[in-house]
Amino acid sequence: MQLEGAAQVGIPVRAVIVAPYQTPDRELTRLHEQGARGLRFILAHPGGLPLSDLERCADRIKDMGWHIQFLARGAQLLEIAPRIEKLPCPAVVDHMGMIRPADGIAQPAFQAVLRLMRLGIGSSSPAPTACRSSSRPIAT
Repeated sequence: MQLEGAAQVGIPVRAVIVAPYQTPDRELTRLHEQGARGLRFILAHPGGLPLSDLERCADRIKDMGWHIQFLARGAQLLEIAPRIEKLPCPAVVDHMGMIRPADGIAQPAFQAVLRLMRLGIGSSSPAPTACRSSSRPIAT
């Protein structure tokens, strides 16, 4: 595991992890001590944490100062945005919600990300080059 390897060579790290709700408290504490600071829900691809655990995971990590990070596509963000707004911990929308720049700034998914940011609930990490428009910027 990267956290353990970094600890062995003395490199301070921060990481976002995927850990099911059933992960024992002592394991979360150990991961925190090694640098974990967030829990990732991967919705954009099969096999991520179940959304049915979202709120109880958020309750569990809030006192640790962790955030929940979402790797989700635009339509998925629209569906879960009301739930994100009610979380007791910060949220991060990874890769700008994989929103297509060519669809412009008025698209509902982009507006949902902006709303979360304006409410101070969430932030967003930059999109990888593959998700960016190659023809023109979203806005000038």
